[in-house]
Formats: sequence, C-alpha cells, structure tokens
Amino acid sequence: MDNKMEQSYRLRDIVFYLAKKWRLLLVLAILGALILGSLTTISSLQKPGSIREKEDFEALVEELTDEELAEIDKIVGKTNPDVQIYTNRIEYLKSKNTNLINRLSYDLYLSIDSEAQPIHTFDLNINMTNDTNEIDEVMDSRKILLLMDYRDAIESNNFLNYISEYTNGIVSADQVTNLINVKINSDKNINVFLTAPTKPMLDDLVSATKIYIEKHKGDQTLFSYEHSLEIINEKSEIINNQSIDEKKTMIREDIDNNLIEIEQEEKDLEILYTAAMDEQSIKYLESKAKTMKDEVSIEKSVAGFSIKKIILNLIIGGILGLILATGWSVNKMFSDRRLYNVDILSNEVGLFRINNILLSSEQESNEPKKLGKRIDKLIEKKYLAEKDNLSDDPDKQIKFAAAFADRMINNVTNIAADQEKLVLLGDITTDSIQSYCKKFKNYFAQFMSDNKANLQCVDLNLDGSSAIADLSNADYVILLVRPRKSLTEKILRSLEMLSMLDIRVIGYVSVEEINTR
Repeated sequence: MDNKMEQSYRLRDIVFYLAKKWRLLLVLAILGALILGSLTTISSLQKPGSIREKEDFEALVEELTDEELAEIDKIVGKTNPDVQIYTNRIEYLKSKNTNLINRLSYDLYLSIDSEAQPIHTFDLNINMTNDTNEIDEVMDSRKILLLMDYRDAIESNNFLNYISEYTNGIVSADQVTNLINVKINSDKNINVFLTAPTKPMLDDLVSATKIYIEKHKGDQTLFSYEHSLEIINEKSEIINNQSIDEKKTMIREDIDNNLIEIEQEEKDLEILYTAAMDEQSIKYLESKAKTMKDEVSIEKSVAGFSIKKIILNLIIGGILGLILATGWSVNKMFSDRRLYNVDILSNEVGLFRINNILLSSEQESNEPKKLGKRIDKLIEKKYLAEKDNLSDDPDKQIKFAAAFADRMINNVTNIAADQEKLVLLGDITTDSIQSYCKKFKNYFAQFMSDNKANLQCVDLNLDGSSAIADLSNADYVILLVRPRKSLTEKILRSLEMLSMLDIRVIGYVSVEEINTR
C-alpha cells in the first residue's frame, strides 16, 4: 500500500481553518496598517517635496517576471479557443475515467462472482375477475394493461428508493436496476429476475420486491380492474455468468484507452500552449513598450501632512498584513499532515464510508466564557451546521454504523457476528470519543444472538504491546477518523499493518466533536 495520500482540500475547509486563525489575521492586519501608516507619516513630515520621473521605457522592457508570466498564462487560458477545447476535452476524459474506476470499485453487480452467481426468479400471474361477463378479448386487453402497470411500478423510482430504504442503504437506488430485471412473457405473465453479490442480500431483495408488489396491488388509478395476484415458477439457483467478467474487462479496456488518449491530448496541448504563450508574450511586450513610450508618470509629493494618503496607506497596510497572515496560515495548513477531507479515504484508498457522526463535547467549564472563546464556538457551530444536520441524533447514527458492521460481517462470512472479533481503531483520546466507543459496543451487542459483542476499541497510536495484541487478534476493523485531528501517516501506517496481518477493513466512520456548551 502506498505510504502517501494525495490530500485534497475543499474551499469551505480552508475558510474554516482561516476563520479559526482570526486572532493572527487581526493582529497582522493591525500591525501592517500601523507600520505602513507610520512610514507614510514620517515620510510626509520629513520630505519637503520632490518630482520623480519614470525611467525611460526602453530600460523597463526586460525579461518577464513570474507575475507577468502568470498574467499572460491567464490570458491564454481565457482567450485562446484551441487551448480551451483541449483543456475541456482532457477534463472530460479524466471525469469519465474517474466514473469508470468508481464503477469497478463500488458497483454491486460487477462484484458478483461470475462462476457462482446467486439468482432468484419468479413469475407474477394476474388472474382477472370477470363480474360483468365481458368477452375474452376485453379481458385480455385489461390484463395486458395491468401487466404493463405492474412492470412500470417495479421499474419506477419509487421502487428503487424503496429497495434502498429496505436494505438500509446497502443497495443504493442507482444500483437496483443492475440487480433486478422485469419483463412480460409471451404467456402473459411478468417474469422477475433478481441477483446480488451474496445470498443474504439476494434474499432481502426478493423479500422487498414481493412486499412492494403486494403493496402496489389496488394502487392503480388508471386501470383499476378487479384481479388477484399469484407468484408461480419460483426458483433459486447458482449459475455461471461469464458476462460479468466480460463487462469488467471492457471497463478496464476503456480505462486504459482513456489514459492513452489523455496522455496524447496533454502532449498536443503542451505544444499548442507553448506556441500560444510565445505569441501572447510578444503582444504583451509590445503593449508594455508602447505604454512606457507614450506616457510619462510624474508623482508630486507635497510637503506637509496628508490625511487622505495616511488613511489610504493604513488600509493598504492592513490588507497586506491580512494577505501575509492568510498566506502563512494556508501554507501551514497545506504542510500539516492532518486529515481535512475524509473523502480521500474513499477516493485514494478505496475504503467505504459507513457514516458521519457529530458528537457533543463532554468537556464543560464553570468559568465565564470570554469573547474569544465565544467567537471560536460560533465559528465551529456555523461550519459544522453547513456540513451536517446538527439536529440528527448521534445515537441513531451510531446505531446505524453498528447495524451495518453486523450486516457486513454476516454477509461476508455467514458466521454470527458474535463469533467474530471486531476492532474499532481510531483516535480515542477524548471523553466523548471514548463514550462513542462504548455506545457502539452496546448497540453492536443488540444484534448478537447471545447479547455479547466481541468488540474492542483500540487507539490509532498503537502504543503498548496490548494494543498490538488486540489488533493482531482482530477479524474485522472499522476505522474511526477525526477530520482535522487524525494524522494521515498514522492512518496509512495502521492500514499497512492491517494489510500485512490480513485483517479485513469494513470501512470508516467520520466522527467530529462540537462544543455545544
């Protein structure tokens, strides 16, 4: 496993980090304003007056600076249509490649064992009720309309969302269509074909589909004919379906072809970009030379005290101080190895995010809150309020994570979860996080047949031989990460150790604390 992850930063995370540094930003802004304002005041009082002319324009036409090159680069990117076409094409290909890779990683249908695919089929037979002594042609026509209605109902968005809700989100709505196929047979029955990566998940899909069909009976508003339903020709079997491997092979070929095309497009763009930069640089120098030749700037400094100039320089000094503090803070954030965006664990490492949980900090102080502490608390609440719904009950979120862990263990091993050892591995350093581990263990125990949860909480630091022993004896691990707290080196080191010990990582849970007191 790679020992590095490409950290990605969202704008709102950077803004939050800067907001937390408001004291430094304020101090440097005031300091910059005072320094530049003081220098302006001293200069105004000491200089009686002067006239300064700009140097001849020929002396200023020299090698372009980094700032000028950046400006030319921006002009080329915005105005050159060929560059824009290549850039957009490359972005499209990269986005397409990302979608294909995500499909290989997360698509439930593609994760099915092609040599032992579990399937379940049944036919839905509609028996018409002829109370009005209608002729056979009329009854057949009504039956066909009902068949189409039931087929459309099973393929509707309501059904897809129902399956996702029934399986607690394990089967997402956008993946149901790959696992369920519905068609009308020539004998005027509806054939329903279902499949899934595991037998327990397939049983859930079959049960949910039957319940939905039964609920849909009588809901017809357009063709409300009297009828009864009957499930016939039901069977389950394990088949050999090599088309799954063929689809995965086709996707991998598409990925390879896209990478080749991206590489060629980037080479062509580099050649085009170099030519465009040279052309735009010549235009920039010609424009700069003309401006220098045609205009002579004369600046007069009037003896005495200029209030307007001092105020202007105070503002400029404050802005420069603020820019300096912002740059220093952002540089410190980027050099910090803390995990700011937990989504990279899914994108870079391929771990499944089980849930995002917000916990109230259990630390409380009887001392009166100072203004600075109040501002810090307000910033934190505003940031987390945008990120998640603070009204959600953490107990429900913890209970969902425990239920998901139990379901995944049972699905993968077909062994009761109380016979497997589960470790919750993370930064277990605060009272509220330790309380979270206890709650997770209690909820996890509710799903065990003998009400005993074989679960332990291990700190990510892995300090001491006991922590190593607990981890090495584990069968499954759920990674507990804390945004802006957990270090990527620790996470990668733990994942490498788990890989070496051949311990399955079910996924990760993001846990954040908010001070609500």
